[in-house]
Amino acid sequence: MNFTETLMQDIQSNQWWISVVLVGLLIHFAGSYLKPFVDKWVFKIFRSVRTTAVRRNETLRSRELDILRQSDVKQVRLALSELRHRFLGLFYLVAAIATVIVINGLLKHQEKTYAVMFAAIELSGAAFFITMSLRHWFEGIDDGELLNDLHEWK
Repeated sequence: MNFTETLMQDIQSNQWWISVVLVGLLIHFAGSYLKPFVDKWVFKIFRSVRTTAVRRNETLRSRELDILRQSDVKQVRLALSELRHRFLGLFYLVAAIATVIVINGLLKHQEKTYAVMFAAIELSGAAFFITMSLRHWFEGIDDGELLNDLHEWK
């Protein structure tokens, strides 16, 4: 007898089905009993990881503030970096809007075969420019928050 014939005979027997149900119930009860302990264990691990990350971020932030307090030139550079990021964010947002307008203008004068290609270019270009806009905008916000923290300490 080969493996498949043996398996088919086992599946057709009542003993196999009873054992499957009993093992399933056993796994269910064991899981129900162990779940609270596993949940507590996982929560402790994630809490310690989060606490470590927060501590490390606070340490890095305080080091950055100490470096900035020592040099007016670095403060000016940080302010210029904030302005640059915000300007680039606005530039990319305008570029996204211009992409949509230009491609829509091209779509009106093209055949249907090119319409799908231009629509794909429009969507990908707009998505790229919006992503870049948000990236620079949030980097500018980070620089601005660091400057605000610096002036609160003075």
